[in-house]
Amino acid sequence: MKRLACIAVDDEPPALEKLEKFICKVQFLKLTGKFTSGLEAIEFIQNKRVDLMFLDIHMEDISGLQVIDTLSRKPIIILTTAYDSYAVRGFELNVCDYLLKPFDFERFLQASTKALNQYIAFTSGGAVQSPDVETKPNPREYIFIKTSYKYKRVKIDDILYLQGMRDYIMIHTTGGKIMTLTSFAELERVLPQDRFFRIHKSYVVAINKVDAIDRKRAVIGKEYLPISNTYYDGFIMFLRNNSILSS
Repeated sequence: MKRLACIAVDDEPPALEKLEKFICKVQFLKLTGKFTSGLEAIEFIQNKRVDLMFLDIHMEDISGLQVIDTLSRKPIIILTTAYDSYAVRGFELNVCDYLLKPFDFERFLQASTKALNQYIAFTSGGAVQSPDVETKPNPREYIFIKTSYKYKRVKIDDILYLQGMRDYIMIHTTGGKIMTLTSFAELERVLPQDRFFRIHKSYVVAINKVDAIDRKRAVIGKEYLPISNTYYDGFIMFLRNNSILSS
């Protein structure tokens, strides 16, 4: 498996430690440097191979956006910040994703997987795939969902969205609802990551079933699903990066 050489840049030691901890938990990431100074990061990138950079925006010596502007050879970039006001600027700089602090490991893994897929697309020109999904000649058409007493086959194209409801997940499909105790994390692992996206701690939507985005709500048929601030910027960036959203 390809491992991305990555660095973490944040002038707050606790935030840097959190990034290091998360990076070490992801098998396709390899931490090759961590810096509390943007200037040190620039020097490192100029002399070493860096595939991916986790970059804080607000730093004392030089801002994350200034770091990006300074680099002539840019790695894939995931911005980390406590402020959501820089999302548009991030889009303009074509960053891979935008992590709004405080983010959890699940959101971090989602962004990291997106970076790996982008790296594969850039370097091979081939189909983008998830690191956890075996490459197959044809796209997977269905999955098996564990219900109370059996495993039910569900066509992926029939899934509208997933809804977390305390101890179980409700899968909304074109043919009705399916209740399962399978976790969000497991369902996201088996579903194609280029076709599904988490928009809220309680909702994952099928991208091709979203009819509209209305004031931080994803509209699917007659349902208006909330898009939380934690996931909104990443969702919009995902749509832009995949040429799904117009300017």
